[in-house]
Amino acid sequence: MSHPPIPEGMSPEDINVVPELRFILGRLRESLKENPNASGNGPSGTTPAPASGTTPGGGGGGGASSSSKGALTVKEFPAACDNVRHKIQRARRLIQTAPDMQRTIAQQEAEIAMLEERKRKQIATLMYIKEEGMKFAARGESTEELQLHAGGESEMMNTDD
Repeated sequence: MSHPPIPEGMSPEDINVVPELRFILGRLRESLKENPNASGNGPSGTTPAPASGTTPGGGGGGGASSSSKGALTVKEFPAACDNVRHKIQRARRLIQTAPDMQRTIAQQEAEIAMLEERKRKQIATLMYIKEEGMKFAARGESTEELQLHAGGESEMMNTDD
């Protein structure tokens, strides 16, 4: 069974969000180390102090985060994750266009069983050919003599199933 190629435009980077998420969480952790009350677990009624280089309005004037490399406040975290969220949504769409996504597990298991049986037959055929080759080499027969012996064995070597 031949499978169609992977959809154009799909690459491992399209579905791997771990490095980017790790970077964002590292920035958040840096902020929490600098200001432990920024997690919102401080005494009630306190406002977490902004991380270095940020303004209480939400970022150093350049978008949702203070800097792409600096500390990240809890307030800025959802906006910083937007790119990851969009990447996951795009990956879902790409994966749905991947070949054989509509196949059920039962169909896949049936194909696997068929392929395993085909492999078993091929191995048996190769073992038969090896044994006959060893016998031929040991006897020192000519090619014509081998063809006479193999005349009744040809159906065993057929693996087109």
